[in-house]
Amino acid sequence: MKKMISMIAVLSCIMISTSFFVASASNTAEESEVPKLSEQIDLPIQFVDQNGNPVLGLTVSEPSEPIYSSVDGRLKMKADPSKLTVFSVCNPISEEDEVYQTSLSSKEKQLVWEKQTPSQSVEQIKEKIKLCVVDQNEVPVPDAVLSFHNQCTVLPTNEQGETYYFHQPLTKERLFVNYIDNNGYQREKSFYFTVTEEQLTKGNFRFIFRVKM
Repeated sequence: MKKMISMIAVLSCIMISTSFFVASASNTAEESEVPKLSEQIDLPIQFVDQNGNPVLGLTVSEPSEPIYSSVDGRLKMKADPSKLTVFSVCNPISEEDEVYQTSLSSKEKQLVWEKQTPSQSVEQIKEKIKLCVVDQNEVPVPDAVLSFHNQCTVLPTNEQGETYYFHQPLTKERLFVNYIDNNGYQREKSFYFTVTEEQLTKGNFRFIFRVKM
C-alpha cells in the first residue's frame, strides 16, 4: 500500500513538472514573438530604349553579384513590393548609370533606358574579338553569361549567341560559361582561353564555345 502511494506521488510530481514546462515554453514563445518584416520578392522589370527595343546587358547591382538584363531586356531584382523602390542601373561598358524611382509590383514594369546601350558601347570599341556560344547542334545560345577570374566585363550573349571580349591579352585563362539548358537548369562549363594582342588588334577573330543543352 505504501509502495502504491509512493508511486502515485511520483506520478503526480511528474505531471505537475510537465505542465509547468509546457506553460513556460508557451510563455517564452509569446514573449519572443516579433512582427514579420515585409518579404522581398523577385520583381520583373523590362528595359527598353527610346524606340521600344529591348536593352541587353544593363546591370543592377545586388549584394552578391550583378545581374544583367537579358536579350528581351528583362531582369528580376529583389525588392519590397509594398514600398517605393529606388535603384541604380548601369551600362557596364560606358559606366553610365541612371537612378530609377518607381513603385514595383509582381506585374512586369517597363522602364525606358535613355542613354547609350551596352551593345552600342561595344560597337565603338575597335580592339575586340567575337565569342560565340552554341549547343551540340550548333544552335546559338542566347543569354549565356561569360566570366573570368579577373572579373573583366563581358556582356551576355545576344540572340545569335554572340558577345565580345575587349580587354587585355590572355594566356590559358579560365573562362566560365553559365547558361540555362533545355530543361530549365542552370549549367556551367569552363574552358581555357588564350587571346593575343594581334587577334585583338585585327578585330576579326571569332572563338566558338560549345555547351550541352
